[in-house]
Amino acid sequence: MIFFSILTIEISISILFQCGMLEGKSGIVLGATSDLGISIIDELIKQKVSKLVIHGRNKQSLQAIAEKISQNNIETLVFPADLANKEETISLANSLHTLPFLFDFLVFCPGIVGGEEPVGFLKIEDHFMQAMQVNCYSIITIISFLKDNFSKNASIVFITSVNSFEPCRSSSAYSTSKCALKTFSKSLSLEFGRKNGTRVNCIAPAVIKTKLHRDFFETEEELKKFFKKIDNEHPLGHSASCEGVANSVIFLLSDMGKDITGTEIVVDCGASLTLDLLSSNEEEEGEEEEEEEEEEEEQKESGEDVN
Repeated sequence: MIFFSILTIEISISILFQCGMLEGKSGIVLGATSDLGISIIDELIKQKVSKLVIHGRNKQSLQAIAEKISQNNIETLVFPADLANKEETISLANSLHTLPFLFDFLVFCPGIVGGEEPVGFLKIEDHFMQAMQVNCYSIITIISFLKDNFSKNASIVFITSVNSFEPCRSSSAYSTSKCALKTFSKSLSLEFGRKNGTRVNCIAPAVIKTKLHRDFFETEEELKKFFKKIDNEHPLGHSASCEGVANSVIFLLSDMGKDITGTEIVVDCGASLTLDLLSSNEEEEGEEEEEEEEEEEEQKESGEDVN
């Protein structure tokens, strides 16, 4: 009987996600050209939305995504803009505001690291403020224009990060911007909830396998080695996927999440459970490296052969 109940629940959830939970809805996906943005759009297509407004920085990539959406008989509007540019962000916000229909949902998933140097070496304008602009200030600007553009009981989802509550070393710009975004979402949920029933939530992934990581490694082999190490550090034995995060977005956008607002859902395969341990290991490794460097310096000063 228990087995039958569990099986029934699993089948019911599967059927719900296969059906059009967002059928006939209209919405916006900001950051549509990222790997995560593409996965979210793929899931929205399955949910039979009627109209999608998509944003991205790369015009060519954005157009290719728009063509794929249109092939599924979904009306598609394209708005290229660089969120790092304040003027382009304001122009985008104004263009969205003037569209002749209300939005049933909005998903915000752009994100940049903003430099990985320790605080003392960060360039405030180039690193810190740029991360704040793209990851947080841009959506505050856009929402300020769209405050009257949402339908009753709409849903807004921001992609934050586990670093919003468990920051790691040399990630102050990224962690601060994601924490600010989370706090903004909570304030917004209080304002919009009473106004028209609009829900505002966040989803916090840990490491996701995306093309973004290729910029930090010289070879494909190094990248694979990195992810193998990361996967082994997750309690589930693997890191979160774009598809897994996208499914959580669909849950919050749909009526299945109608009683949830002002919340940050963690989708990290248990990674945040081990962050304290990983940080301790990193600190130990860092201390060992510093000790080795100090020994080499001492040997050089004393004239000893360090090889």
